[in-house]
Amino acid sequence: MASYISNLMFSYNSERKSSGKITVLDPAVGGGDLLIAMVNTLFNAGIKDIEVVGYETDEEVVKNTKDMLMSQFPFINVDIRIGDFLSEVEKGNVEKFDYVIANPPYIRTQILGSNRAKEMAEKIKVNGRFDIYYAFLIYTKLVMKDTGIAGYITSNKFMSIKAGESVRDYMLENYSLRHIIDLGDTKLFTASVFTLHFDIQFRKKTVDKKIFYLQAFMKNNLNLRKKLLKIFF
Repeated sequence: MASYISNLMFSYNSERKSSGKITVLDPAVGGGDLLIAMVNTLFNAGIKDIEVVGYETDEEVVKNTKDMLMSQFPFINVDIRIGDFLSEVEKGNVEKFDYVIANPPYIRTQILGSNRAKEMAEKIKVNGRFDIYYAFLIYTKLVMKDTGIAGYITSNKFMSIKAGESVRDYMLENYSLRHIIDLGDTKLFTASVFTLHFDIQFRKKTVDKKIFYLQAFMKNNLNLRKKLLKIFF
């Protein structure tokens, strides 16, 4: 799925295909799979002047991911930072990027802690049960260039539940949604969440372009799952 998303993001971002250094952010970088996919997409398009930035809270993961990226792509600038991306955004320490690609963590109130969850929910004006990936979706506006594009793999719950209403409203008001794939009840990952992929750009003061929207429900249809695996993996 990483390559599918990065190729799609690049196809939508024609304004940045050949004009200077390209910057890429993964705000929850983990092992770096999404950054690898995005760099490969840019390389395949003939773009070599690239800087990638990732955020991770685990120091050992930071070291391993940075070493792996520098080994695989020795001619690009790699900056994997130890820290909480959301906190760094709030402090004004995160610059703006051409591409933001992410699979943010799904941490609910029970795990995050009630005080931290309440604090975050108040900051982004979310009512009801809070999940930390809501903040990633909203804070993207603060770290994406005017000509930038973001691609996310995330839970699809916020699309339909009451607690996700303010997030949906924010995205409609601030972003131009370009491509949405809602995999419904189809589990392509081991995590116990249902998956949504979407690409967003800043909302311009013009009529929005058409949005590609696909929704797929497996309902024990193994053939559908096999088809989806062929497309995304």
